[in-house]
Amino acid sequence: SGAVILFDQIKDKAFFHPATDTITLPFKDSFKSTEGFYETIFHELSHWVGGKPRLDRIKSLVFGSEEYAAEELVAEFGAAILCAHVGIPYKTNHASYIANWIKAIKDDSKALMTAVSQAQKAVDFLLKPVAEEQIKEVA
Repeated sequence: SGAVILFDQIKDKAFFHPATDTITLPFKDSFKSTEGFYETIFHELSHWVGGKPRLDRIKSLVFGSEEYAAEELVAEFGAAILCAHVGIPYKTNHASYIANWIKAIKDDSKALMTAVSQAQKAVDFLLKPVAEEQIKEVA
């Protein structure tokens, strides 16, 4: 992907930091399962793709805001699509966001379709280098 991923043994949180354009993750052995690790990294990569140098989807995100809830929904869908692509069953670990998602969907009837569409664009962005490499291999 080209994403800069930093592993932090102290913090138990995963996040994309737009100001530094980096993803921070706990070490892989901090996760309960290998699937959980990949679910999380796919979620954070979906955020990363929204950064300014790529799809420029992420503007200003304040925790708890409508924009934040919408971006979390995009990342959840992106992670679910990527998990399906590689054959990993997806289980969201972000129950705390559900109330914000419901509010965003109720406030905007197009929010769900917008999130799915943006998630698919993120997935396409991430998978494009893979598809191009496969084409080269076949040729």
